[in-house]
Amino acid sequence: MIPVYEPSLDGNEFNYVTECLKTNWISSKGKFSNLLCSNFSKYTNINYVTNVSNGTCALSLALATLGIPKGSEVLIPSFGYVAVAASVVRHGAIPVFVDIDLLDLQIDVFDLERKINNNTSAIIGIHNYGYPYRSSIVNKIAKNYGIFHIEDCAEAIGTKDYNGNHVGNESDISTFSLYANKTITAGEGGLLCSNSKELVVSANNLKNHAISEPGVYDHNDFGFNFRMTNIASAIALAQLENIENKLLRKKEIAKKYKEGIKSSRFKLFDPNPELNLNSYWMNTLLTKSPNESEILMKHLKNNNIETRPLFKPVHLMEPYNKFSSEKLTASEKISGCGINLPSFPSLKNEQIEIIIKTINNLD
Repeated sequence: MIPVYEPSLDGNEFNYVTECLKTNWISSKGKFSNLLCSNFSKYTNINYVTNVSNGTCALSLALATLGIPKGSEVLIPSFGYVAVAASVVRHGAIPVFVDIDLLDLQIDVFDLERKINNNTSAIIGIHNYGYPYRSSIVNKIAKNYGIFHIEDCAEAIGTKDYNGNHVGNESDISTFSLYANKTITAGEGGLLCSNSKELVVSANNLKNHAISEPGVYDHNDFGFNFRMTNIASAIALAQLENIENKLLRKKEIAKKYKEGIKSSRFKLFDPNPELNLNSYWMNTLLTKSPNESEILMKHLKNNNIETRPLFKPVHLMEPYNKFSSEKLTASEKISGCGINLPSFPSLKNEQIEIIIKTINNLD
């Protein structure tokens, strides 16, 4: 079976983890934790970074750090991974679902602005599948209405925004995931970033039980235990050292898919390739109908090739449909019309050729 994704551990991961074990620095403190944050700051050009136990924790921590009021409304795209909506609900806020633009599968800024009201406290945008949403426009909208803007960059490490900067720079707080299927991984892990020192200092305090002073059992807020271990940070640091090679390989894989898939029934998702914004976290193949997606997924599975469907709109899921009865036309239309192909950096050329041949041979 060719998996849809697997981590590529081809750098200093073993050496760094071994150092953690030999020196007994295995918990949240240690040099690799500090190095990961400082090096990620340099790579993204986001001034301040703190590491957390996973990307969902980073979202919850962002909401708490910004003081999003309970019962207020937070605007989020319905087409995206469920972690964003879950974080909003668990925080005690109300998710308001926004449609996407079919041209790039990213949040529709017109629908977004239409849904802002006096009870809106924040916007969380999602950079879907390694492609950027128009974060600078969303940030201007947020500032115009005096609300917060959070960028969920879980799938977009290495992605450039429309201003040519790394995603995560056009918001109050941005969050990243280091899960095993992300461009760089720690197994589990996440990062919270901001160009505001005050916000990251506050987040760093909250993630550590809001301890008022090290070694003293006194706490100045309702904190979390969202710390990331030094071992996980060591793995992520080794991954970050090789990120340019990983991104280059991902672009090569996307190019091979684009050039090799000949069927007119399928189209590789890649808006504006000339702008060089996409990090190609996933290679998404769009189909003309849900039925074609099902047929293609079954065909690939029968040939030992693993795939994934596109995201189901969150507003249609049973726990979340109570928050919205509105039809989100674009999100509902696209969700069944595509699949994600194997996209990991260590995918071999021979495997890519097998995948392409299998797709092209579909009757």
